Amino acid sequence: MILLASSSRQELAAQNRLLKAENQILRSKLPKRIEFTPKDREKILKHGKPLGGKIRQLLTIISYSTFRRWVRESEDGTAKPKKTFSKGGRPRIEEPLEDAIVRVRKETGWGLTKVRQAVTRLGHSVSRQTIKNVLLRAGIAPEDATDPDSWSEFLKRHAAVMWQCDFACKKKWTVKGLVDVYFMVFIHLGTRQIWVSPCT
Repeated sequence: MILLASSSRQELAAQNRLLKAENQILRSKLPKRIEFTPKDREKILKHGKPLGGKIRQLLTIISYSTFRRWVRESEDGTAKPKKTFSKGGRPRIEEPLEDAIVRVRKETGWGLTKVRQAVTRLGHSVSRQTIKNVLLRAGIAPEDATDPDSWSEFLKRHAAVMWQCDFACKKKWTVKGLVDVYFMVFIHLGTRQIWVSPCT
């Protein structure tokens, strides 16, 4: 009986050494800092408290001081809630506002500036970059569609009937001396034909 008890103690000691070696190997492959859930803490405290001071040699994934702190917190009920850190940068705008931005863009085909002006008229202050980010998240490339009322589109639609005009002034020697001569220059947008008015 004594022989059996001693052999089983030796086997248990060998098993413990094996488990400890495995734990050390696993610990060496883990990151320096491990996040523990409240359930993880409870398990470690449940199995660690009965061991008393002997646990100091057994701990591999936490330090002894951390274990002692957990024991104190569980006994005092002073466990601190885990701090949550938000992602950097500005928070996203509310979903209804995002939906409004996407709707304005789809219904009008406006660019970022005009969409921003429309959203401002609704009482919301957002930047062009925020509008661009919202449209990209919605799968709409802001630069894809051109505004049908943009200046360049307007000129293309009316090129056949539009002329550009400019005034010019030139110094000219006459019998009365040096005088300013004024004239007008017209260019047809469609054909690029130029017409210069008589000088005055």
